[in-house]
Amino acid sequence: EPLPPPRSKHSAVFDPTTRDLVVFGGALASGGFANDVWRLNLKDMKWAHFELEGSPPGRQGHSAVVDQEKGSMIVFGGLGSGSGPGLEYFNDVWALDLKTMTWAQLETEGPPSAREGHSAVVDQEKGSMILFGGAQGGMSGHANDLWALDLKTLKWAQLEPEGPPPARNSHAAVIDPENQSMIIFGGVNLNDLWMLDLTAMQWTQLEAEGPPPPRCNSGVFDQESRSL
Repeated sequence: EPLPPPRSKHSAVFDPTTRDLVVFGGALASGGFANDVWRLNLKDMKWAHFELEGSPPGRQGHSAVVDQEKGSMIVFGGLGSGSGPGLEYFNDVWALDLKTMTWAQLETEGPPSAREGHSAVVDQEKGSMILFGGAQGGMSGHANDLWALDLKTLKWAQLEPEGPPPARNSHAAVIDPENQSMIIFGGVNLNDLWMLDLTAMQWTQLEAEGPPPPRCNSGVFDQESRSL
């Protein structure tokens, strides 16, 4: 069976309908940026490769979430080869229909600045994608801003909760639906833990015992044990 070529800073989401792992893009070990899609069937452990028409430009450090209502994977931003020479930071939004495996670029209103290494989670209750932080390139550096994309109207809104964490990129973020909160951990050279109350719009730094050393990139939420 073919395997995805080695890559980093790609995205991976779980499709609850087919129980597949869906991988998109990333920086290839052989050089350059990928824009292909791979699906791993978690029952028979077989990979399937998709090179789709109308795909987004290849990229790394983007975010990807599943919009369960529409049955699609939503991709935002990242860093890749632009239309000109050199690298380009993106702030575009794309939707991959997980049933038909077709891409569509979404025209959104009032998007955040282009970035990579940000995080995104879906607040299913409010029908929005919550975006935090990232690296903006150049003099802009790292961000600690917070944005919400309404998945129905496709309008962005900048949220300004109290007491935000220091700016960062390549952190992990998960949503705790029971507590209506988003938890973030770490990032480049960081191992701190923060919670955003999505109802009160208030950040709180959490003091956890025996944290891992500073690290970046991944974390998932185990709903059953309510642990990160």
